[in-house]
Amino acid sequence: MRFANAAVIVLSGIVWVPENASASPGSSPPVDPSVRSDVIRYYYETYLASEGYTSRHGWTGNLAACNAGTLSSTIQDDVIRRVNYFRAMAGLPAEITLSPTLNAKSQQAALMMAYNGALNHYPPTSWACYTADGAEAAANSNLSLGFNTPFYGPQAVTGQIEDDGNGNESVGHRRWILNTRAPDQMGHGSIPLTPTVGNPAQTTAAMALWVSGPSTSTLPDDFEFVAWPPAGFVPSTLAFQRWSFGLVDDSTYSPDFSAATVTMTTGGGGVPLTIIHRGSSPTSNEPTIVWEASGFPLAGPPATDQVYTVTVSGIAGAPRDSYTYQVTVINENALTPIQLSGSDGAYVGHDNIYTFTPMPAAGAYELRVAATSNGDWTEGGEAAPVPKVIDSTHPSYPLTTTALQASGTSSFHVLEQQDTFEIDREIMPSATSQLTFSQRFRYVGTGMYLCAEVEATPGNWTEVWRRHGRHGFNVVVGDWDTSWTPVSVPLAAYAGETVRVRFRYVYESGADWTPIPGDNPNELGAFIDNVQVSDSLELQGESFQQVGAGASSVAFHPASTGEYYLQLRAQVGGKWFGFGPETVVTAVVGTPPSMRLTATGIDGGGGFFIEVEAQGYSAFTVHASEDGGAQWAADDRFVPSQPSAGTHRFTAPFDGQNRIFRVIANE
Repeated sequence: MRFANAAVIVLSGIVWVPENASASPGSSPPVDPSVRSDVIRYYYETYLASEGYTSRHGWTGNLAACNAGTLSSTIQDDVIRRVNYFRAMAGLPAEITLSPTLNAKSQQAALMMAYNGALNHYPPTSWACYTADGAEAAANSNLSLGFNTPFYGPQAVTGQIEDDGNGNESVGHRRWILNTRAPDQMGHGSIPLTPTVGNPAQTTAAMALWVSGPSTSTLPDDFEFVAWPPAGFVPSTLAFQRWSFGLVDDSTYSPDFSAATVTMTTGGGGVPLTIIHRGSSPTSNEPTIVWEASGFPLAGPPATDQVYTVTVSGIAGAPRDSYTYQVTVINENALTPIQLSGSDGAYVGHDNIYTFTPMPAAGAYELRVAATSNGDWTEGGEAAPVPKVIDSTHPSYPLTTTALQASGTSSFHVLEQQDTFEIDREIMPSATSQLTFSQRFRYVGTGMYLCAEVEATPGNWTEVWRRHGRHGFNVVVGDWDTSWTPVSVPLAAYAGETVRVRFRYVYESGADWTPIPGDNPNELGAFIDNVQVSDSLELQGESFQQVGAGASSVAFHPASTGEYYLQLRAQVGGKWFGFGPETVVTAVVGTPPSMRLTATGIDGGGGFFIEVEAQGYSAFTVHASEDGGAQWAADDRFVPSQPSAGTHRFTAPFDGQNRIFRVIANE
């Protein structure tokens, strides 16, 4: 068993104290796009904080009566929070506020767009619900319109950043929101999803965002360009098909993209793209080149971070003719796992310290300690022992049945849409683990399927197996499975992680064959039996310990001997993410090694000595540094002695040189 080295630092001749960095003037940006965990924090704290707006818009108007009404202060906060989110991520000043006066005019503009079912920056006076205030706002605003979808408020802000569709190739809405000279105050008006006048079967939503006006904000000294997606880490949901790169047009430079080229690479290969706009003339915001990147938007969060290197070359009239930057598209639901470092042995009844690299933006940490047992369990729905499952099936029917079984007397049975049951075990697969079970269908519609899912991070389930039903709206009586089919799903992708398993019965479309009054439920649905995970461990007897945000170590204090699994996770943006890799520790009875400095000085013979008290260590080395601790080397001049039991002295000739010394002890 090996233990971490112990060290004592002694200063001889000088006292070395690192200087504290002075604080930078001004306020700090709300997010650092170059720090992955900070981007995730900001996404959860700021972007997602504007979700749920449809339940709190508080609109007081009436579309049919041309009454623009007012909105709640809550949705106004949601909108400007979303605007500032995108600006901060792009490295721009993000302190824009809303003007009540501009809000009222923008609300009139949104009413006009919703009532007339069209967008027009210069609406004619013949339009229904026309007002001069609304027309003024329309001329100064980004406008959005949605049919049968709640495309207003903060969702419209995101849509304007995406700027998809014909006519938006210049991403003008995006450029106004990300304008380096954006106004100090904007205005917002929205009409929530409302039945269209004259056609109640269709609903309409509209939004106006006033984006012009005076600006007093200044750009950061290191600001170079406006891009979306921006340089740094970006949540996958906000990496749209259209990418853009813009430069400031001022009295010194007049960027020209007419002959520019764009290349994108990832993983050593090129990404096909099509340039769709070259904005080289001044247009009240930055000249911008726009392209569509193949493969975007992504189908879902990437399994691993995807790094894209973008180079825009051949730019005329700019500080440089070429710019290169990296965009890393991340799974916003997953943090980089935290690894604990420390000894593989611990002492019962003592604090045993394990260190980790602090995660920027973490609000707290949690240590999970669990004992382990072999995963030789089987869940088959038997009456005894009681199944360790979480039952989320329809309350009208029991989860288990004796009607069919692959072995024993019972099996699990799902037959209603969205029936779900979860194996209530913390499972740690190995590289050879298989999720195995037997399954059998009776009447299952073509619109239904049974799936098995694995959860590796809280709340994020991944489907690993699926089977669809085969029955349409007309079936042959008794046309169902006549035997059980074994299933084996490899879980090597989750080796060393802690996972949970569940089964879900899902309706898509078409025939479902779920029970109606008079049906025999045992003739319908899917049956599952003998669920196992081979070659795995199960975590048991879990305990949890909260650790503060500023920590870089945790203390494990075992109460009894045995093998334990230690894992750490972080809370970022108010959300707990998954636990990191396990550290396997064996707890034994004994006294932990320790060492402390007891004395330094000059002895009677003129030698410089360092004295420590130590237990549990058998070998010592003295190191010296002449550059303040940047580099260390063993100092062979020191002669060891042991004045008394547990006391160790190291003596060397004193030469008057300034050095830092440390004593390293090993088991």
